[in-house]
Amino acid sequence: MITKTLLVVSAFLLFSPVTKANKTEYSKYLTIAGLEQSEIVDLGVGKMGNLDKFPIVAPKFYMFSGFQDSPIGDIVNIGKLVWDIITYNKAVANMQTDMATALPKGVSDWSAMLGWMSESKAYRIAYKNKLGSNVVDFTYRVLFTHSGSFNGKGKYLTAITIIPANLTVLWGFQFNAKASVPTVLNVGTLEDPVAAARMFLRWGVKSVLSANEITKTYTVQGDGVFADTSSK
Repeated sequence: MITKTLLVVSAFLLFSPVTKANKTEYSKYLTIAGLEQSEIVDLGVGKMGNLDKFPIVAPKFYMFSGFQDSPIGDIVNIGKLVWDIITYNKAVANMQTDMATALPKGVSDWSAMLGWMSESKAYRIAYKNKLGSNVVDFTYRVLFTHSGSFNGKGKYLTAITIIPANLTVLWGFQFNAKASVPTVLNVGTLEDPVAAARMFLRWGVKSVLSANEITKTYTVQGDGVFADTSSK
């Protein structure tokens, strides 16, 4: 549907008998002129926008091997590696399953581990066109649960995810966003591990006249450390 809309707009600009002034205005409307990005205060679930409806509950993962089969410093992701957040201006993320982990290999149930603490960071991006209007306004959360330990050892991660909180897209524009956690590792020792994960958020916005793609990178650790490691 979005693709058809962009084609109709393109044909209108090329072949319609509107005045040159009107075509100039349409061109300005469909041309991306700037991007604003900022970290914002997380007001709590249900208070951040039109997509902020559900609390995050980390699913239980079950594996067949036990802790005795692997050293506690061997850390793996038994969740997802990549998932869509926004596709063609629609939220498609499953907030109950679209998440990664950084747990000891052979874990049977993260909820059997102790010391878990949850963290949340909220961000807003806004694209403006040449008329000064916000054509895409997107708010999202970076979430992770850290400090889980096994038999008093290690600091692990679960429920590592990026979820949408608010999205507004004006007519004639298309917005997509995807999250991935391709790498988890141990930044501690084999005897007292500290899990770490690198998260990527990739988004793109386009119209028939312009396009822009951005990748943000975040690093989270089992000891609660969080950093925006995106290239400046």
